[in-house]
Amino acid sequence: MRSLSSLFICILVVFFAAGIGCILFAESSVPAETYDEQTALAEILLNDIANHTSELSESLLLVAAYQGTISADDPAVSKSLSDLYVNNPSSTSIYRVNNDNVVVAAVPESAQSRIGYQITGFDFDPENMSASLYLEMYHRQSRDSTDLSLLVPVYSPAGEYEGYIAFVLNPDLFFGPALTKAALGRGEVIFLLNDDGEILYCQENTLIGNNAIQLADKSGFDTADILSRMVREKSGTATLPAYSYGFLKYVTLSAAWDTLETDYGNVTVVVSTVTNAQWTVDIPSATTNDTLESFVTSAYLYAVENGREKACAAFNDPNGPFVTQQYVIAAFDTNGTLLADALRPNLIGSDRSILTDSNGVQILQTLVQRASQGGGHAMYLHPNPMHDQRLEIKSSYIQPVNESWFVVAGKYLDEEPTYADPCLKNEIIQYARSVKQYALDNDRDAAVAEMNNPDGIFFRDDVLLMAVDADDIVIASPNNPTLIGTSITGITDIYGASIGRDILSSAHSGGGMQYQYLPNQFTHESEMTLIYTMPVDDTWFLAAGIPLTWEP
Repeated sequence: MRSLSSLFICILVVFFAAGIGCILFAESSVPAETYDEQTALAEILLNDIANHTSELSESLLLVAAYQGTISADDPAVSKSLSDLYVNNPSSTSIYRVNNDNVVVAAVPESAQSRIGYQITGFDFDPENMSASLYLEMYHRQSRDSTDLSLLVPVYSPAGEYEGYIAFVLNPDLFFGPALTKAALGRGEVIFLLNDDGEILYCQENTLIGNNAIQLADKSGFDTADILSRMVREKSGTATLPAYSYGFLKYVTLSAAWDTLETDYGNVTVVVSTVTNAQWTVDIPSATTNDTLESFVTSAYLYAVENGREKACAAFNDPNGPFVTQQYVIAAFDTNGTLLADALRPNLIGSDRSILTDSNGVQILQTLVQRASQGGGHAMYLHPNPMHDQRLEIKSSYIQPVNESWFVVAGKYLDEEPTYADPCLKNEIIQYARSVKQYALDNDRDAAVAEMNNPDGIFFRDDVLLMAVDADDIVIASPNNPTLIGTSITGITDIYGASIGRDILSSAHSGGGMQYQYLPNQFTHESEMTLIYTMPVDDTWFLAAGIPLTWEP
């Protein structure tokens, strides 16, 4: 399967790359039947997104109507936001803002530090609003990040403006189920734009929030004109030039698009496939009989002996000793900046710290974490360039050179590629949030007892559930009671990856997605599981997991 992670890698950022000459593709005439499949898929995606957005809109409007009947500082405001947060896993945070633009309530706990903060630089004009709900993208300067939000105004029963609710989205969880279910196992490259040309969704999450047209306009290609057409015209087809880091080649994409027109802004979905290609980096011809560990160790020893500058130059040589068909050395600093990668020279110097794989697992943070632990193995899903970018399980070995940078190489495993059901992935987030809410409404003992009850409300055969206390001891495990009372600190998978420490680190840093790779307790066959962690409070956290066994 070709990688979905190329969406705007394929289209935008690469036009600024230095060191590789640009090949300009003229827009060509493509037979109409070439676009039939893309056009049909774009329509399917729009319908799915429209249905999901409509359901969420109804929930937001009901909450806004309710909050209009009470004062903004009423405790019931926070309770209604909490219920909204628990039942909508695509939210990262939800805020109630009063008519002075001051945040008066927020969920979850990590967002409550913004209570009392006055939002500036955002023009919300309720008097001239023609819509009851709309999509807004704004840049949060303090975090140097872009938030995608659904905003809904709050009016009193008398029609007086009382402020608004800001539902901050995780684009992957909001748009991902529709896009991933439709495209897994196919060759399409898919991305979403709003009516200003800003990127609402792409698997290369570092690009979300950028303006596609502005980026492309700086390239000198005619791609900016094509992207402008995409947001100006409701639907259409075109060919456009691009460079794909994921495919390691210049490509021509045939693309079809369609637009979901709403009262709160337009969403344009673009579905494209590669029609022409020219490789920019030769596939490695050298081979090695070294193991992965010994290959990375040789790079580490070279770096220690020769220093960072000379070592990175050697790692970046596509004909050098550190680039083979089996393994390719890459180097990163501990801030997530790519220092060396012979197969992706245009990414060198870029910040990859927030890069995630298709399941939302933070790849670079996992590598940096393993380096800080002294090195070792880590696993994630990654497109395999030797198998036409099919998404496969990759096992990497990390070796820190010193406290500021590390070297890494990986190998693709023989196991068949598997995926996390995108809908079930959202379910485990909602599942964990509901357990946490139960614990907050009752107490820890009651929640743990209910979790350990095989006939309780939280038992599910298709989801693994576990609770761990501040001493790293399992206190609840309804699917496998033998784990209760044991420590997870030293748990490693069959490749030696410190998955216990990964889960702890994720939970202690606010939660997120991780993998574990262990034999199934019933079948005893090795199985990769996606784990979602969530702290309940400072004394314990939850972990919910699903196996990567879903086939599209």
